[in-house]
Amino acid sequence: MVDSVVHKTSMDVWTDPERLDFEGRRLCQVALSQVVSNFTYQYLPEEPRTVIEIGSGTGALDEHLHPYIPRTYLEGSPELVTIHRARLEKTGHDPEQVKAASLYELPFAGNSVDMVLGMLVLDAMFDMEGAFGEVVRVLRPDGVFVYFHDVRASTNAIAHLAQEDGYIPVPVLSEEGKITHLATLSPKEYKRFERKIIKRWGKTEGRRISEILSAAEYVDNWNEYLEHVQEFTNIVLGEMKLVGSVTPHLSDLLSSILSMLAEVNGMTVLKNEVVTATHEVDRQNVNDPQLDAEDNVIEHGPYGLGSGKVEGLLPGRVLTIANALCFAAKK
Repeated sequence: MVDSVVHKTSMDVWTDPERLDFEGRRLCQVALSQVVSNFTYQYLPEEPRTVIEIGSGTGALDEHLHPYIPRTYLEGSPELVTIHRARLEKTGHDPEQVKAASLYELPFAGNSVDMVLGMLVLDAMFDMEGAFGEVVRVLRPDGVFVYFHDVRASTNAIAHLAQEDGYIPVPVLSEEGKITHLATLSPKEYKRFERKIIKRWGKTEGRRISEILSAAEYVDNWNEYLEHVQEFTNIVLGEMKLVGSVTPHLSDLLSSILSMLAEVNGMTVLKNEVVTATHEVDRQNVNDPQLDAEDNVIEHGPYGLGSGKVEGLLPGRVLTIANALCFAAKK
């Protein structure tokens, strides 16, 4: 039964930051900080400057920006605001820099901000276009928006954009059994897909599942029902007329959407690519079950987490590799 898979709501998905603090990502943090700091400082305006961060959460970006950049943090979740303020106070920074605010109505006048920073937020917002438009509104001419994404992009906002264009988003599994793709079906394609669902689950259950799919906003919630998604995947990949509807990896799609939104808003894209950095650590500090005894490399990024082996490393050393989608655009 899949009664509670989808909740019909227009709310954004506020991610619990602890869910992102998995061992592989933690091990690659030094390398990830290299990527984030180098990229940000490449575009940081000279002082005096006004810098804001959207969707600041509990302050994850603080851990990657060295040296620290004073700024106004804007976060839509009061719970995360409280946690972040406490963390800033412990590190000797002003907790009042963190403001509870809607990311669709930024509390800044138009043309008043030199730089907007963001990390892991846009793909969790159903109105990605609206949030991006607010960034453009507050930026001064020549102001820069810098955005990072180092984990798999969420299907939620991307699916919502597909729905607005008249498509029905259907989650599709990768070979690793994760929801990393979407089949964006036209109404005609969806009727073909729906007939297969009814054949697989029967008329009553099949139509109920179809109704949930066609109204889905929280597409990522299908992670709890991967056996159903496996069947969706089999149906889509088994139909030549549906295979072409499968999008690229969601992180690739997010990159394309960012470029599109920049163009629509008259911005110049300065960079939009996955950037990589590496850092060696002692193996005794590695406690990741994914790293087998013979492996000496662990890699984290928007395409997932992986491990392997390379030649040339000293015994007892592990090479950590961090990849992040880095986006910068100028107004």
